[in-house]
Amino acid sequence: MKMCSGYKDLILQLFEEGDLWEQLGLAKNEELFFNKTEDSGLQEQEIKNSECYFSIPLKNDIEDLTDKFNELKDKDIKVDNDSNCYGDMNKKVAVGGYGIVDDTTLGKSKRCNKKRYKDTIFHSGHILAQRLFRGVTKGICLNCNNENNIYPQTELSNRASEYGGKFSIDNQTYYESFLERKVLKTGKKYFYRAKLVYGKDESEIVPRGIRLQAVEVKEGDSGMYMDKNKILFNVFIPNIFKDFLPNYKKITLIGELEKI
Repeated sequence: MKMCSGYKDLILQLFEEGDLWEQLGLAKNEELFFNKTEDSGLQEQEIKNSECYFSIPLKNDIEDLTDKFNELKDKDIKVDNDSNCYGDMNKKVAVGGYGIVDDTTLGKSKRCNKKRYKDTIFHSGHILAQRLFRGVTKGICLNCNNENNIYPQTELSNRASEYGGKFSIDNQTYYESFLERKVLKTGKKYFYRAKLVYGKDESEIVPRGIRLQAVEVKEGDSGMYMDKNKILFNVFIPNIFKDFLPNYKKITLIGELEKI
């Protein structure tokens, strides 16, 4: 299973111009696709068998994975955002979010009427999905205008895709549906971390992608812990359009589209 060639060229450009290799724990010019084998891990085995592969599987944990898990335990809450500030749409605000996903946190997504990026070329993408945390009554605001949980996301990265869907692409919504189905099917708990990835140029305000990682949570003598041998997925989702990269230094409005 290899990355679709059209996406591969764009994603390589995304990595080079944003200098993302080190951030994602990859060697420069490392091949950004893989072949499924008998020794493939759970992540590779569970991915829909398809000729196209959009997300980038990663080996290194998100650097603050354990710290964020411990924060939830210490605060005795189920979900939280990294950013707790409000800012201009043309400034970099959102960072990420994290939470425990189980059968009590799941819920039905609600239609958003007021969208933060309504008049731009971007979707108002959720960092933490409604379907994963609608059942939580405190600690998170899931509306489409909350800058702590909303970011400028491309249609390709955000469009509705369901795990196992015939014409689905393995983007952010695909992995969200994968996690949701896993919880519903098994009743297990997972620690879910979503973190935006920006280019090294400090002037960039649009993320170049988002990291998603889900690790099974178990109960032990000292309480909850993450079982690092049970990683459901650990991927990078590129924030690109199907045939071009947006300008990551500005929020482009509809009618002033700039391709780079």
